[in-house]
Amino acid sequence: MPAATQHDIRRKIRSVQSTQQITRAMKMVAAARLRKAESRMMTARPYSETLNEFLLQILPALTGEESPLLKARGSDAVGLIVITSDKGLCGAFNANVLRKAEWFMKQRPGLAYKLFCLGKKGAAYFLRRRMGVTSQYTDLYRTASPPMAAGIIEQAASQFIHGGMDELQIVYTKFVNVAVHQVVIHKLLPVDVDAIAASLPRLANETREHLLFDYEPDIQLLCEILLQKYIAGQLYHALLESFASELGARMTAMDAATDNAQDMLESLTLLYNNVRQASITTEIVEIASTAEAMR
Repeated sequence: MPAATQHDIRRKIRSVQSTQQITRAMKMVAAARLRKAESRMMTARPYSETLNEFLLQILPALTGEESPLLKARGSDAVGLIVITSDKGLCGAFNANVLRKAEWFMKQRPGLAYKLFCLGKKGAAYFLRRRMGVTSQYTDLYRTASPPMAAGIIEQAASQFIHGGMDELQIVYTKFVNVAVHQVVIHKLLPVDVDAIAASLPRLANETREHLLFDYEPDIQLLCEILLQKYIAGQLYHALLESFASELGARMTAMDAATDNAQDMLESLTLLYNNVRQASITTEIVEIASTAEAMR
């Protein structure tokens, strides 16, 4: 293989510099969007906690027959909501989610799975493998809202209520901090009242001590409304967690790419100086040799 010329090395240096500018800009954009995503996530948290408190107040009066969303069944068909990103360049963010979803399905073989893919990457992944994608949703970061989450849940819950599936699970990435994200699987349907009580143990203990409530118009209607809002809120919160995790992963990936580009620039600059020095030395030797030959 011929040795690299100064022209080739200069072209590579310019290419790496352009790439570094892009990765640095993408890191800054991801950092700005991450701050907004964290703000949205923190804003939505009080609503979720308050909804849990309302549910805890009616739990002692529930028998499990108030809503079909509470009824456990034998698992023959499972719905799986998989939240990925629409774009790449975010490290192993999407790969980790898809690996977790496949692991879950392998742990329970022989079941029929209905996939609800939120994000282009997840939908493309499962469609390439000809797995049953029931629904796919894209461009969710711009349109994410509680009504939008309620619309997605309404479609999945309808299949659950009418026997199309026996449970509904969600796979998403929980945001811990910019560098740490945890892929989790959470059951949405049937609603696990024990898990709700475990999320707020102090309030659950207080609720058990005060069991006498009057409900208007009736507890069945109240339970149905609260459960629908609860599972929609769970999906919306999972979306916000995933958005923040995606941006944190992209920020980390672009930071690493910028550092790698800097390392490449330093190596290429050193190579360029060595080639240039060798070229100058060769020219000096040729001039000296020619002068000696002309004497």
